[in-house]
Formats: sequence, C-alpha cells, structure tokens
Amino acid sequence: MKYVDANVLLAELGKANFIRFFQGGSFAPVIDGELLPTQPKELLRDSQSQASRFYKSLDIIIGVTTGEGSLLLDIFLAGVQNFYNFNATDYIPKRILCNTIAQDIVNVIYNSNTDIASLICDKYGATLTRDQLSKNVLNAYSDPIFLISGVESLRLHTGIDSGRQFQYLFSKPTYLLPVIPRRPEWFDGSAHATELFYFFFIESLPTEQDRELSSNLMKYWTNFAKTGDVNGINLPKWEEYDTTTEHYINFDINITTGQQMLKDRVDFWLNDIPSILNPASSTRRPSIQTSPTNGSHRVYYQQVLLVDSLILFVVWCFYKSM
Repeated sequence: MKYVDANVLLAELGKANFIRFFQGGSFAPVIDGELLPTQPKELLRDSQSQASRFYKSLDIIIGVTTGEGSLLLDIFLAGVQNFYNFNATDYIPKRILCNTIAQDIVNVIYNSNTDIASLICDKYGATLTRDQLSKNVLNAYSDPIFLISGVESLRLHTGIDSGRQFQYLFSKPTYLLPVIPRRPEWFDGSAHATELFYFFFIESLPTEQDRELSSNLMKYWTNFAKTGDVNGINLPKWEEYDTTTEHYINFDINITTGQQMLKDRVDFWLNDIPSILNPASSTRRPSIQTSPTNGSHRVYYQQVLLVDSLILFVVWCFYKSM
C-alpha cells in the first residue's frame, strides 16, 4: 500500500465512512435475549410489555433541528465529495441522492426494494433550484434517522396512562464558530446539535437575541425537570403533543407554535412508503421499519454517533483551552 497515492487512500476511507452511515455496527443495540430480547422499538410497540409500560410512564421531550443533515454535509466537505466527483460548496447533484443515498437507505431498511428507492429519488429530487436540491438531499438522509424516529417515538408514547410528551423544532440558523466547519451559503438550516450550544456554551452565543432564546430554552427544560411540564410564567405556551393535533414548538429568535410538524415529509415515510409495501393494510400512521430486514440487527446510526462524539470532544477541547 505504500505505493498507493495518499489521496486515493483518503478517498476510499471517505467512501467507507459514508457507506457506514447506513450500515451501522458496534453502536447498535445488542439483542442478547436477556436484557434486550428483541429490537427496542419492537418492545415499545407491544403495549403490554414491561418496556412499553415503563417508557409510557415517563415524561419526554423529543425534537429535531431543521438541518440535521449537516452531519452528511460535513462528511462530504471533509473529502468524500472528491470520490463522487462533485463540489458540495456549489451544490449536491441529484445522482448522489438517487444512485447513492436512496440505494443505501433501501438496502438497509427496505430489503433493497428498488421501487422505494425510486420513490425517495422522486420525492426529494423534485425541485427547480440547485440550492433546494442540495437541502433535499440532506433531508433524505436525515429524515428517516432523526425526524421519523422522533415522531414514531412520540406516537408510541401517547395513550392512556402515559406521561407527558412534547415536540420541538429548532430553527435558529447555526452561527459560525472556529471549531465548526464553514458550510456553503445554500445551507441555511440549524445544524445537528445546534440547540446544545444554547444550553451549554452560552458565552459563545453571538447576540443578545440568541442569549434570550437560550434563557427561554433553559426555563422550559428546568420546568420540565422539576414538574414534567415545560410551561411556566412569561413563556410562550408549549402545547403537549398528541396524535390528533400533533402540537409542537418552533425555537427561533421568535418562538412560534404549530401542528403536524413537517407533515409532508412525515407522511411520505409513515404513509406513502408503507402503502406501497403493504397496500391492503396501509393506515394514516403505520410504522417505518428502522431495523434492517435481513435479520442481522445492524442499524445505520454508528457514524452519526461517532461524528457527534467527535464534534462534542472538539468543542470541549476548544473551550477548555480558552
């Protein structure tokens, strides 16, 4: 290997890391037959199981940022784009969506179903601008991992004798920090884990408005920790989530509320795709299969968790050195 060009080796490593986004590994749950007799989500779907009853007894907050796909974008910018012959700073081409991301998703989740791959390609590739296409490509990657898993978890939590459940969307665009890679101008979302800076790195927030948002976030979470209810004095009302109204709160400089968060994308994964897989039994809220269909118990979260850990470690080192 010493005669192989370093750029070739880095490109191959980048490709392998990209593929492992969807093929998982050591961070997946270990189904040992004792602590975990089956996949955790299957335990929760059984409303009579001890795991389901315990989960429903808790009060929960579940949410996402508008730019969870920044994880994939950063991998592209780190060098994977070179292997696939495009420049993410300009845009992410549709072929990356249709020939790579959609294929990897269906290989892991849908038993290599080519019809589903075409559906994902059509859904997220139907756009008139390169900027929006680039954002859609990132959403196609992040939606089944973050958005849909969160919605499913909320729906599994609701019902008789359940605790409270609250949903949020964090929309405040990410501000630039020395430890955060400079992203393209077309990326205007709130990157993965941006809300953590509003809890733990308040001194880094750039404006008084950001610090006010931080203060409100901490009030909500403090109220939740004390009582199980996020609401309190001088805070915008945060309605509890239920499967009828699907209330959520949108955290930006101006805090707003709404219902049925990102409905079109949620319905695509939880309604449109299941209707193709099983037309006879499709309902308003079927469940996406987030464990692989080949029985290997592999999931595609490994690299997400690894990147999370690296980012948080780098951030911690940066502030430790100040």
